[in-house]
Amino acid sequence: MRVQFLAGDDMIWGGNDGRIARWSSAAGGSTVAAFAQPIASLALSPRDHAVAVALADGALSLVTLDGAIRSLPPPSAGRARVLAISRDGRWLAAGTSDGVVAIYDTRSGRASTALRTSGAIRNIAMSPGGDMIAVATTAGEVHLARPAAGAAGPAWDAARMTWTSFAAQPRDLAFTPTGDLLMISCGDGVVWFYAPASNRWLYHPTGVASITAIRPADDGRTAATGDSAGRLMTFDLAAVREALAGRAAP
Repeated sequence: MRVQFLAGDDMIWGGNDGRIARWSSAAGGSTVAAFAQPIASLALSPRDHAVAVALADGALSLVTLDGAIRSLPPPSAGRARVLAISRDGRWLAAGTSDGVVAIYDTRSGRASTALRTSGAIRNIAMSPGGDMIAVATTAGEVHLARPAAGAAGPAWDAARMTWTSFAAQPRDLAFTPTGDLLMISCGDGVVWFYAPASNRWLYHPTGVASITAIRPADDGRTAATGDSAGRLMTFDLAAVREALAGRAAP
C-alpha cells in the first residue's frame, strides 16, 4: 500500500486492488478512482492535490480528487516504478526499471528524458520548491539535478539541467519539508546529509546494518531511519544543520 497525507489525518492511498482511496476521521472513506491493476507507486502534490499514479505495468496517470483521470505517455520502454511531484503539481519526475528518469510538464503532459543511467531507479525525490531532484539507483549511484532558471520558476529543460553524481549504496532519500536538507540512507549503514544552499555534505556512519528508509518529521526537526534488522534511529536535524554550518561537531 502507498499512502500520502493531504492534511491532518486526511489521507490518500493506493494498493493491490487498483483503487485510489481517500479517508479522514471527519469524512470517512471513499474511492477517488479505480484501475484494473495494482498501484505500484503514487505521489501527491500538496498544493493542488493532484495524484500521480504508476500502475504495475508502468502506465502513468494523473488523478484529481474528483476522480478525473488523465493518461501520460510512457517515460521509456521500462516500467515506471517511482514518482516524485513538485509541491505546486507542475513537474512530475518518474524513474523506471531500465534506468531512465523522465520529467513531465503536467500542464501539457509532455515528457523529456532527463537521465539515462545503469541500474533501475530505486528512489527519486523532488525538493519542495521544485528546484532539485535526487535519484538513487540500484547500481549504487546518487544523481542530483538542478534545473535551469525560468521566468516563472524552475524550468526542467533536459538540455539545460545540471547533474552531479557520486557512488554510494543508496537505499532511500528524502528532502526535509523546507528543502534545506537532503538525506540519503545507504546499504553500508551510512547516512548522508546535504545542504543545497551551501553545497556542504555531512557523512554519518551509524555502525548498524543496511539503512533501508529515512524520513523527516513534518516539522523538519528530526528524522528517523529504519535498518534491515527492523531497528529505528532518530537524528536531531538542528544538530545536523549546526554541523553543516561548521558551528558544532556532528
